[in-house]
Amino acid sequence: WATWCAPSKAEMPHMQELPHEYVEKDSAVLAISSTNIELKGGDDVKRAKGGVSKFIERQKYTFPVLLDEDSHIAQRYNQIYPLSGIPTTFIIDKEGTIRYVRVGPFIDKKQMEAFIKLAQE
Repeated sequence: WATWCAPSKAEMPHMQELPHEYVEKDSAVLAISSTNIELKGGDDVKRAKGGVSKFIERQKYTFPVLLDEDSHIAQRYNQIYPLSGIPTTFIIDKEGTIRYVRVGPFIDKKQMEAFIKLAQE
C-alpha cells in the first residue's frame, strides 16, 4: 500500500476494524509499505517513514503498520508472486507459506473477512 494510493487509503478503515476480531483467532492483520513504492521509485527512508507515520497518526489507525525500509520484502515477494498493483494482500500461514494473494482493494469489511476465512479452512 502507499499513502498516495486512493484504493489503499479506501481499504484502510476496514483493516482498522479487523484486528480486534482476528487476533483472538490466532491471526494478525498488518500493513507493510515499501520505501520504493511509497516514494514511487525513491530510496529516502526518512522521507518515506515520515510520510507513512504522518498518514497513520492523522487517521488514528492502531493496527501494526511497518515500513519495508530497503524494499527487500517487496522485492522478495515480487520474485515469488509478481506485484502487479497496490494494494496487494497476502495470506501467509504459520509456516510462512503464501496461501492466497489478492491484488486490489477490498470494498468493505465483509469482503476482507471472507478473504481471511480462506486461510482458516
